[in-house]
This record gives sequence, structure tokens and C-alpha cells, in this order.
Amino acid sequence: MGIKDKSRDFKFIVGTQDALHSHVWGIKLRGSEIYAMIGKGKEHKISFHKSGQNHSAITQEKREQFGLTFEERRAVNWETSLGKGESKVVYNIIFPNSELWDTPFDNTDDKILQIPLPLNENATVVMFVKTRTSDKQCVLTFVSPVELHLLYSTRLNSDYLFTVVYYYTNRFYELIENARSKFYQELTSLPTMPKAQKLRSGFVTISDSNGYFYRIDFKIT
Repeated sequence: MGIKDKSRDFKFIVGTQDALHSHVWGIKLRGSEIYAMIGKGKEHKISFHKSGQNHSAITQEKREQFGLTFEERRAVNWETSLGKGESKVVYNIIFPNSELWDTPFDNTDDKILQIPLPLNENATVVMFVKTRTSDKQCVLTFVSPVELHLLYSTRLNSDYLFTVVYYYTNRFYELIENARSKFYQELTSLPTMPKAQKLRSGFVTISDSNGYFYRIDFKIT
């Protein structure tokens, strides 16, 4: 992961630990490399590289533990190219209200940034945005049909800015339902797991008609 300067690492959660909430997500910044994961990332990692190459895949450890072939590890690879002064959404995570957890957990980590639950919408979307700029001062402007909220922003190096924003929406019902159908189809194709490895949740990475990638987590009930 490069130089282990952890000063800019952070975590976030949708909801609160004593009410409905998502998993705790961790973001690790290593120079110009970005890694996103649930918890310590032992099961799955999403990586965004300075080269523009991006990857989303189950880790080698879990692939072997679950008896999956290399092709079955649910790997998704894509590229993001940026011209100077250009910003692009490199990844999205959709948190449907229906898939949030209601089990309380202890939170003693003051680095967890909390995203409030939506009031009237059925999902929260977290967007990861990269901007290429050579200016010491950078003003990031979004044109969006929804109200965006800033969660975190930092300069990766002299050329790149990394920003995380979120918004609430009712627009992704069809995308979520398509992902849910795909998730359960894939779930039934997995080899039988030992009880100790029983899955409580899983995810689907899906793209829309504009080529944007979305990860959606689903509870297994």
C-alpha cells in the first residue's frame, strides 16, 4: 500500500451505532493510492490508483477460504483518466434503508464520520471523486440535480484531490432491485459454506447506463 502514513485515514458510517446503521467503512490513503474497505478489509477491497486503474475484488485470503476460483472472486476492473482541471466520480456506494442494520454496536472510535439517515428518501449514496489539478488552491464545483453534502476532502499530492460527498435519493429503486436479483442469483451459485463461515451479508458491484460503478450491500436473512 505504499508509505504507511495513517494521519489522513478515516472511517465513516451511515446512521448511528444505536439505531439503523451501515457497516463501518474505512478509507486508507497511501500517497496517491486510495483503498476503501469494510472494517480492516480482510474480505474485500476497492482500490483507486494514480495510474487511473481501479479494482474491486474479494481478497486472496477469502477467495481461498471459500474455495472460489480466481474467476469467481467477483473482480471488477475499470479505468479513470483525468485531464488537468477535470473531476470524475470514480465510485459510488448505495446504502438502501432496507439493508441497514439495527443491531447496536460499541463505538469508541472518534475517527468515524457519521452520515445522518435520510428523512424522506429510501437510500444514501456516497460518491468518491478525484480531481486532477496542478494549482495549490483548488475550488471544486459540482453540477448536480441533488443536494450534495461534503464528508471529506484532501489533496493526495500536487496533482490530485480526493473528495467524498454524499446525497439522499429515491432514484435508484430499479438499480437496487436489479442488483438484489443478481446478488441472490450469485449467492445460490456459491459452494456450501461451513457454519463458521456463514455469510451475514454480501454485495454486488453494478454499473448504470452512464458507466458509473455502484456497490450495494445486502443483508442475508
